[in-house]
This record gives sequence, structure tokens and C-alpha cells, in this order.
Amino acid sequence: MRIAASSSQPAGTADDSASQLAALSKQLAALNREMRELNASDLDPKAKIAKAKALQSQILTVQSQIEAIQRAKALAQQQAQREKQLAAAQQAAGGASASGPRTTRGLVDLMA
Repeated sequence: MRIAASSSQPAGTADDSASQLAALSKQLAALNREMRELNASDLDPKAKIAKAKALQSQILTVQSQIEAIQRAKALAQQQAQREKQLAAAQQAAGGASASGPRTTRGLVDLMA
């Protein structure tokens, strides 16, 4: 079983992360199934241990990828919430664009 390529960048959309999570969950289930089958197999002990270590490494990698996607998703939700709160606060304060651009022209005229 191959490990999916890891990405250091968060998913672009919720659909991307959902599909990535689904694929990784399937991969994790397959790895766990393979581990159970290994335990029931009649391989010699050395081969069984080597295979179990490799499977365990793959399982940990997939679990780490799942956790990374979940963290990125949570951070994106927090950022969206902060942006929403900031927009609401700016709107409540009248927004910078409502008062028009500020200039120092009046001050310069007074000094002349």
C-alpha cells in the first residue's frame, strides 16, 4: 500500500479538504485492515515484525496528514470568523470609506 503524497499547504476549498479527508480515511482503514490480516497470517516472526513496523509507520503518516488537514480547516474557519467580525465592526463604525478620504489641505491653507 502506498502513502498519499503529503502537502504542506492547506486545502484550497472545503470540498478539497473533505475529499482529501475521505481518501485518507479510506487509506487508513485499508492499512488497519492489512495490519489485522498480518496478525492473522502465518509469516515467519521476523518478516511479520518488519511488515508490522512498515504498516505502523504508514498508519502514523496518514494520521498525521488527517490531523494537519483538520488543523488547517479549523484555522481557516477561525480566520473567516475574525474577518467577519472585523467587517461587522468596520460597518458599525461607519467604515473608513463613508467619511471620504482625509487630506491635510485645510491645514496647509491655514499655514500659508
